[in-house]
Amino acid sequence: MSQLILIAFFNGFGHVFPLFDRADFDARFAKQYPITMEEDVAWYANLNIVFAIGSVMREREVIRASPPNPQSPRYPRAEHSVWWKWFRNATSTFIELQFREGSLGAVQAMVGMVITMNSRLDKRLLLTRC
Repeated sequence: MSQLILIAFFNGFGHVFPLFDRADFDARFAKQYPITMEEDVAWYANLNIVFAIGSVMREREVIRASPPNPQSPRYPRAEHSVWWKWFRNATSTFIELQFREGSLGAVQAMVGMVITMNSRLDKRLLLTRC
C-alpha cells in the first residue's frame, strides 16, 4: 500500500510541486523504511508528509472511481482520515526540526507541513493534478 501512496504523491502533487527529488527519496525509502522518529527526525517527518499528501490523493482517486453511495460520506472529517494520522506524526517533530541542527530535510519537512495545512484551506492546492 505504501508504494501506491508514493506513486500517487509523485505522479500528482510531487510532480507539480517537487518538494523531494524522486530518485533520492526512493533510494532512501528502500534503505530506511520503516523508521522511528529517534533514528532520523527529518526523514521521519518527510516520510509522514509524503504519506499524508499521497494518501489524500489516493483516497480521492478511489472515491472518483467508485459509484456514489448515499450511506457513505464522500469526505470524512479530518481526524477520522488516514492522512490526518500521518500528518500528526509529522507535526510531532516540529519543535525538534526547529531547534536541532538545521538540514535540508528539516526545511523540506516544515515546508511540507505548511503546504498541507494551507491545503486544508484550499483543497485545489493539495489535489493538483497534471
